Amino acid sequence: MALISYNELMITIENIKKYISEILLLAGSPLFVYNVFNFSSRGYYNTLSGLSDLKVGDLGTSSDQIIGNYYYYSNYTLLMIAIGITLIVLAILIMVNKKNG
Repeated sequence: MALISYNELMITIENIKKYISEILLLAGSPLFVYNVFNFSSRGYYNTLSGLSDLKVGDLGTSSDQIIGNYYYYSNYTLLMIAIGITLIVLAILIMVNKKNG
């Protein structure tokens, strides 16, 4: 197994620096898009005893009627959306800085 030389390592680091904005954009975009569509839903059912909060798809009695749905994100999904947006914005700022500087 051959070790890479210091010069080859420095060239590799320079190439990574050269394309860091594209790397960040490629990492942030799918992370954001996947998690934006990763939401959950629940339904409000009208039962004989009043409103109850059951998961959509739970089997209710024949007298239960669904009266509405709501959608939400888990805390993990919100964190991943925030990280994805941060990577995208950082990539755009680096690209603008390269263009102007």
